[in-house]
Amino acid sequence: MDKKERYINYVVGDLVKNTEIDHDQETITLPSPSFPSFSFSHHLYHPLSFSKYVKARYGAHDEEIKIIWKLYKERIQSLIKK
Repeated sequence: MDKKERYINYVVGDLVKNTEIDHDQETITLPSPSFPSFSFSHHLYHPLSFSKYVKARYGAHDEEIKIIWKLYKERIQSLIKK
């Protein structure tokens, strides 16, 4: 695994770790105050605020953010199904 892959995995892991999933209320709260909570039935989409948050917090570039979003979304969807 190269340095870029380790970096992306770190960012995704940190985002997932700081995301709150409430199975009782069926809501997800993303790790930034600029994101509202939303229900499991809501399709996870790539909001502009996500890009801004990841750039500001982790210094990621646009292409990295696309990869981070894809992996983050997959991990969250996997956790919701558990």
